[in-house]
Amino acid sequence: MSLNKNRLEPAPKSVTDDLNRLLLIWLSGYTDIPALIKPEPMLAAKETGLELTTIKNSMGSPDITGERWEGEYQFGIIYRIVKPSGADERLKAVQDLNRLGNYASTTVPDLGEHISFIECNVAQQAALLYPWGNGDEDYQILLNLKYEVI
Repeated sequence: MSLNKNRLEPAPKSVTDDLNRLLLIWLSGYTDIPALIKPEPMLAAKETGLELTTIKNSMGSPDITGERWEGEYQFGIIYRIVKPSGADERLKAVQDLNRLGNYASTTVPDLGEHISFIECNVAQQAALLYPWGNGDEDYQILLNLKYEVI
């Protein structure tokens, strides 16, 4: 069956309910950044950490029968560093996020019984997102996850 790529609609609630939790579990498998990735909005001020944030709600296209559904979920990982001491610390934050993006692009997550992973790719390399007035800085990488509900 072919998918109707012109008819985009929000992902079924049964998919989105667990998607963030499953992504957190999958990305926590990347251990080169010594911080737990938290769901938004749980990134504490004045504390180094990582946060999963939704960029665009999961959207997709059903096939003609309604039995298959292909979706795309756009998300970001924010990495807050507390008062970076210089360029080396800033560059390391960018490098760490880009390596996390590489991990996401080369590993296969377990998305549950009825969701099949297609691919994950980096939509935008890591870069400074927001410099806070207290000296802290947030960096972000953007990713796209493609999957199929069967």
